[in-house]
Amino acid sequence: MVYLYYMTGLLQKTPRTRESFRPFRGVLTGTVLFLLYFSSCASFSARTEKIPVTQKGGMSEVTLAIVERQNFINDGERTYTHPDGLVFYFVINPAGERSYPAIKDSQNFTIDGNEYWRNLPGSIDSYTVIYSPGIFALEHPAVAEKIGVVNKPGAFVQKTIICGEKLPPKGLVRYVFHFGFEQELEEFEFLFRLQDVL
Repeated sequence: MVYLYYMTGLLQKTPRTRESFRPFRGVLTGTVLFLLYFSSCASFSARTEKIPVTQKGGMSEVTLAIVERQNFINDGERTYTHPDGLVFYFVINPAGERSYPAIKDSQNFTIDGNEYWRNLPGSIDSYTVIYSPGIFALEHPAVAEKIGVVNKPGAFVQKTIICGEKLPPKGLVRYVFHFGFEQELEEFEFLFRLQDVL
């Protein structure tokens, strides 16, 4: 099960399963947030690079700022522990003033072409959080300072944790990230070497 939630002054969350996705509407620091799922979108690919790496799309500039090892997920009620996993921090800077952001949750990544994610019954193994910079700085001050989003109006920060089996010591990781506005999504492909982040 995947939990998607957005941050305002209070924590709110909505459960998601891999099989059933529905549009979700909420408020993100005064802005209406639409979580929309689409089959077609613009695509931007990257060569294998060391993190942080930034890609520019037509609507946003997306930076994969940090990838770290993390083998647990806390949904605010309990902690789910797994053999291994990764946490991804993305910084999204819209190109100009835009409203109604849209995302497609990326629940998995591949290592050398093989899917890493594994469904464990009764457990949460993928967890995505969308923050405004201010709320992110309150929740994760050290990370916010490190990636420079403490005072960045208009930006978004996405934190995604994906847990599963034991990670191999090396391999090529491919993570596909989707973000856009209103009813348009852009696809950003990030490639990096697992041994560079472990």
